[in-house]
Amino acid sequence: MDAPVGIVSLPFDWSKTPQDDWNMPSNAKAAQVSEQKLQLTQFSPLFVVTIRGSAYVLKVHHGQGLKRYFDSPDSEVDRHVCERTAYERLQSHEISKGGRIPRFYGTMDHFDLDQYQPHLSGFPQDEYPPKGILLEYTPNMRQLHWSNYTKERLQGFIQGLKELHRAKVLHDDR
Repeated sequence: MDAPVGIVSLPFDWSKTPQDDWNMPSNAKAAQVSEQKLQLTQFSPLFVVTIRGSAYVLKVHHGQGLKRYFDSPDSEVDRHVCERTAYERLQSHEISKGGRIPRFYGTMDHFDLDQYQPHLSGFPQDEYPPKGILLEYTPNMRQLHWSNYTKERLQGFIQGLKELHRAKVLHDDR
């Protein structure tokens, strides 16, 4: 990743910090956010944030309201809830300790959009406020692609999927 374009300090209100060994103190409410996104997607931009000198990834989801009458009562439709639940299950099975998936550190369920501009400039028109997930940051991580695939990586990928399924997590990127 290139050096950040700029850094700004912003307040964070962490709703959940499940990492027992992380123990975010109650006074650690501020983070520095890079103005450069790691990934540009319409669904969930990724930002590098620095908390107490350590880098993390903040994945931001568009907010969603309650289920609508036509949503299935048997499945969750809120992307943030689905992803948070998946990371919680993976963590409870200690899968993130193997290094195949990023460690999950917590969620942020309340953003004051006025304080997060221009970072969250794509969110103000949303009816519901965005939510975030704090993850482990791995420098120079790349998405799997046929050009960087080997038989060993394929075996690791298959083993990783088996671990996901044992934790009752279905991988379904959209």
